[in-house]
Amino acid sequence: AIQMAAYSDKPYGGIVSLAGAILKPDDLPKAKHKTPIILQHNMDDDCFKWEERYIPMKKALVGQGYNVSFKENWDGGHNLTHDEVYLTRRFVSKLFGYHEDFEEIEEEERKD
Repeated sequence: AIQMAAYSDKPYGGIVSLAGAILKPDDLPKAKHKTPIILQHNMDDDCFKWEERYIPMKKALVGQGYNVSFKENWDGGHNLTHDEVYLTRRFVSKLFGYHEDFEEIEEEERKD
């Protein structure tokens, strides 16, 4: 998804990358638009290693002017957890104007 946004001339509503990686961050072009991107990554990811894949990608996105936010965790491996689903719901709800609805859902979840 990040690569697709990087090479597109038109913006997208948003990009979510959960434990993803850009394989050649040095080839990343300058940002052409301000598509919001959120990167979620765990330091103990055994598929896309923190220092080998995540940090170079993060530096490239910031250096090339992308509209990127980060959610970094110590542990969780290369798995999709409830926290990542929650993060994605929150990110998407803000992008599409449903943040108030999401806050109502949060209140209901706290009651349970």
